[in-house]
Amino acid sequence: MGWLSWERFRSNTDCYYDADNCISEKLYMQMAEHMEQDGYLAAGYEYVSIDDCWMAMERGSDGRLVSDPKRFPRGIKFLADYVTVTILGTHTCGGYPRSKFYKELDAQTFADWGIDSLKLDGCYSGIEDMKDDDILIQIIVGDFGLRYEQQKSQMALWAVMAAPLMMSNDLRQIDPQSKALLLNKNVLKIRGSNGNTRQKNIRSKYSTIS
Repeated sequence: MGWLSWERFRSNTDCYYDADNCISEKLYMQMAEHMEQDGYLAAGYEYVSIDDCWMAMERGSDGRLVSDPKRFPRGIKFLADYVTVTILGTHTCGGYPRSKFYKELDAQTFADWGIDSLKLDGCYSGIEDMKDDDILIQIIVGDFGLRYEQQKSQMALWAVMAAPLMMSNDLRQIDPQSKALLLNKNVLKIRGSNGNTRQKNIRSKYSTIS
């Protein structure tokens, strides 16, 4: 459980015109602070996950991935020391250097930075490859586009399906109803009791989930 930037902030790297919402050190630090101050950490949301567009457009002279020097001036190691972080691994979906052909080097780089976990996308995979809908791990409760009833449905379904429950919203300005839904102890208890196992579908006269 945690917070992920992609669905809400996507590949916004324009810190000149949109400094508060661009993919940057500032954004992730603010989200980490709100997770702690607003009760999300206590509720079990423990990861702040960086997705695409954190890195520079070119690798360093030693072949390692490097963070964008303007948007992450103190580097990912600093950010990892500040908060538990997940990082997305020739290019990512946003056009940045990918990890293919560099897996061992990138794994060592992430380890050197103190990264706890890693999320890898297969955004250019072919039709023969196994698919896993990326959006299924992202809760967009409190983000654009969903009415409150739809938010309740998504939260309930994600809990029943034992989804990772990664929020993707702006915790700095989330509305009280959405916040209460994300922190609902009964829903989170259902998710926690499932572990990594989905609820079973029981078929009889009626179709129910248990």
